[in-house]
Amino acid sequence: MSISNNFITQLFNSKIIKILPNILLKFIIKKKKIYFVKSDLNILPSTNYPFGFTEQQLDQYYEIIDKKKNNLPFNEFPHLALLLKSIFQNKSAFSLLDFGAQFIDNFLFLKKNNPNMVYYYHDQKDNNLIIQKFIEKKKLKDIYVLQNEVEIKSINYDFIYFGSVIQYVENYKKIIEDILSKKPKYVFFSGTSFYFNYSDESLITKQLNVFPQINYCYFFNYKNLSQLMSKNNYYVDYVCENMNDKLINYKHINKVINDECKYLDILFKLKE
Repeated sequence: MSISNNFITQLFNSKIIKILPNILLKFIIKKKKIYFVKSDLNILPSTNYPFGFTEQQLDQYYEIIDKKKNNLPFNEFPHLALLLKSIFQNKSAFSLLDFGAQFIDNFLFLKKNNPNMVYYYHDQKDNNLIIQKFIEKKKLKDIYVLQNEVEIKSINYDFIYFGSVIQYVENYKKIIEDILSKKPKYVFFSGTSFYFNYSDESLITKQLNVFPQINYCYFFNYKNLSQLMSKNNYYVDYVCENMNDKLINYKHINKVINDECKYLDILFKLKE
């Protein structure tokens, strides 16, 4: 029996999924190879994409990065360290904001390859606190935890890194505009879903690849985001499909919105 894309969208946006057995829903997701469905929401839920870690996990990452020179961090763009080195190798120091940084491994790897880097960490509230304690325990240098948007806005940066995170941020436009007001030299959106012809500025999808956990995330109109950046005097310096693109299935959502979604890395540079 064939199941239409519209029916699937309606099904996963209805209250009935709360009473249907997970085994049936998992079967539909697997059978139809569904990664995202278009939601009927206009704003992200207040509780979304729960992600946490323990101090023991941080210790493990610390040991791995410390002992294995070429062990890459859990990062949406594995060549970030090389990119930073090519840009800032002749600078005595540069600053980087890692927005949605998650673990400590990104800092450890980047710092090993870019000793002239000053690193600013920001993530979910509980993660910020755990990282702060870890920094103090290990007596790490050149890393600072920013607890909130006020602290983020108070600092000037050379490089902003959004590693597959901006799509999970409700007030994403304000965050971007606040950061752009500080005129960082580069802003990098890595591992982010875009469409090109669908008219809305953004849309909210349900992410079902880790069902029964359901995460909600934005898809962005490429033209609109580019115009937002251009308005603030930034241009596209580099754009490419993310290396994890082949692992993400857009077939269902493509048919629903009649567009071709892509998982992109985009580097914006401030015009001189």
